[in-house]
Amino acid sequence: RVLSLTGAAGTGTSRVAIELFTQLQNDFPHGAAYVSLAAVSEARGVMPTISTALGIAEAHGRSALDAIATVIGGGRTLLLLDNMEHARDSAADIAELVSRCSGVCVITTSRAPLTIGIEHELAVPTLAVPDMHVIHVDALLPATAVELFVQRAVKAQPAFALTTANRADVAAICLRLDGLPLALELAAARLRLFEPAALRQQLDDGIDLPTADDHDVPARQRTLRATIAWSDSLLSTAEQQLLRSLSVFADGWALAEMEAVCYAEADQWRARDELRALVDHGLVRVVDAGARYELLEPIRAFAADSLKERGEAESVQRAHAMVFLAYADDVQAGITGTTQLAAMQRARHDDANMRAAIRWFTAQALLGLSPRVPAAADAVEHGLLLCGALYWYWHIGGQHVTARASIDALMPMASGRAPSRGRARSLLASGMVSVNAGEMERGIDELARALADARVLADDALLAEAYMGVGYGHMSLGNMEESGAALDEAIAFGERAQHDFLRSFSMSMKGLQLFVCDALDAGFDLLTQARRIQTRIGDDEGGGLALSFLAQMTAARGEVGRALELYGQALSSFKRVGDRPELARVHSEIGWTALGASRFAVAREAFRRSLRVYNDVGSTRGVGLALAGLAVAHAADGRAARAVTIAAAADAIAERTGVVVAHPMGPEMAGHVDTARATISEELLAALVLAGRGMSPGDVLTMIAG
Repeated sequence: RVLSLTGAAGTGTSRVAIELFTQLQNDFPHGAAYVSLAAVSEARGVMPTISTALGIAEAHGRSALDAIATVIGGGRTLLLLDNMEHARDSAADIAELVSRCSGVCVITTSRAPLTIGIEHELAVPTLAVPDMHVIHVDALLPATAVELFVQRAVKAQPAFALTTANRADVAAICLRLDGLPLALELAAARLRLFEPAALRQQLDDGIDLPTADDHDVPARQRTLRATIAWSDSLLSTAEQQLLRSLSVFADGWALAEMEAVCYAEADQWRARDELRALVDHGLVRVVDAGARYELLEPIRAFAADSLKERGEAESVQRAHAMVFLAYADDVQAGITGTTQLAAMQRARHDDANMRAAIRWFTAQALLGLSPRVPAAADAVEHGLLLCGALYWYWHIGGQHVTARASIDALMPMASGRAPSRGRARSLLASGMVSVNAGEMERGIDELARALADARVLADDALLAEAYMGVGYGHMSLGNMEESGAALDEAIAFGERAQHDFLRSFSMSMKGLQLFVCDALDAGFDLLTQARRIQTRIGDDEGGGLALSFLAQMTAARGEVGRALELYGQALSSFKRVGDRPELARVHSEIGWTALGASRFAVAREAFRRSLRVYNDVGSTRGVGLALAGLAVAHAADGRAARAVTIAAAADAIAERTGVVVAHPMGPEMAGHVDTARATISEELLAALVLAGRGMSPGDVLTMIAG
């Protein structure tokens, strides 16, 4: 269930693990995921990183471990957790995950085992080195160190061949590098510059150079570090600077971001050639079909140490943070502009880099609390700007816990300051998170403060979004008059700002508000106008919302077939953009609509899907709604025993969590479950209720699938 591949840095544990993962992944029907933990420095970051890699939405009150266990359940799933070096203290969490998920298997890579009971360790050896007394060339090739060296040598220098003349030098190089794959690859890459004899001498000279702290370092680690240092020493000064600077990236980079972080604008013409040199020398890896690049962890660690030793870390980290602040602004502009899907994809690629930028701004902001570091105070505003820019990405991806934690770390340091765009946008983001989490009082206060700052700043687009947030908050509280007035302002400011996304989103919310206030035709017309805008700009998030509201109104007009078609279109929109909480809501609405039309089979399937997704994203209220709908659908279709069991599960969850579960159609439909209860004997009824109260949402899903 848990296989730990262990070995010294450079032995190829990651490469072996990835090959094993590739060969096994098709044997796991519920999915397989590669999770890089290279950027995780603390055990508490392991489970959230796994959760993010799996695309699991965050939920307040639910740990990342609980979320992963809920989503994986008993399904056969394979996880590769690469580079556990800095996070081995999370071993207990790994053990708990495996114990809770009967079908999960885990491969880890690290320098040492996790030391948990269920673990099997496989120590990855270095490659076999040759016997220096071997005379014939053919006899050298069975030594795997020689085989790898020759492969990489031919790649670097196509004319290279192992001959009687160079066999002794090749054998000596493989011995000198202890059969370490990474060291062999770095050395072979240098055959563009040196003949094997000269390369052997270069390595002997370079690796024999002592360092002050070597006495506490294992021999093979010294060999690898010395080989990396030797390879670095052969770079030009500019290439060395680039390698050091690349160490600030988390989980890789694209060329454009590298140019912006590592070069002044006037020097960016050098970037491609210097990056290509690092690739050719084996120091940088090309990934994602050439779209991105990354450093292997031993090389990144060496480069990061060099960056600190030269006193360059702060300036490069600042450049990295500022570049990804601008990157987040571009993501926001794309999501709320005309490139929504591409912007979401870009954000997912560089999620780790943007989180690293937030951490850096937060650390600098904390330094700014000291009067001795006044320049760091700007980090508060920069950090808040970055959090505000990421709100729509976080919202669509269900990263509400990340949003809350990131903003809460910075917001106290912004109190008492003059209104700023960063504070306004982060207050708006935090307010929406609070309202969606059911923290209504906090949410309304945050949204009101965001609006107050936006008024002072006199930014039309910011005012449009702030009024929209206030309108949404009041609608969630049932304050329809206040909601309508705020949404009218949002539409007006959106039009003034010529911001189609905000204007059409506010029109969608206003359309729903009119419907709730018994102005169905006016609401329908406004939503139809919003849809025209959303179609033109390619807005799947707002479009999915508007389509689902139109479906509700169409059902209210009695056109159930057309309503289900509109709901289907809404599902397609939310699937494209990746908004799983909204997918769950729409499935639930389909269920209630189908119930009202006595389409019980459609209702059961819709509630089943809703329950599965709501359970995955951790929405207690949503789970309760889906269970309640499932109970009614089974009862109305004559499945009394299942209906009573599911209703008991819903009641127990509501009691345990204190979450009130109600749907407008609930009261009129509840009679179906009461009727079902009346058909069952008291003894059987008590047994069914007892069984249901002990069921989790996953248990219910298993039961109805049987």
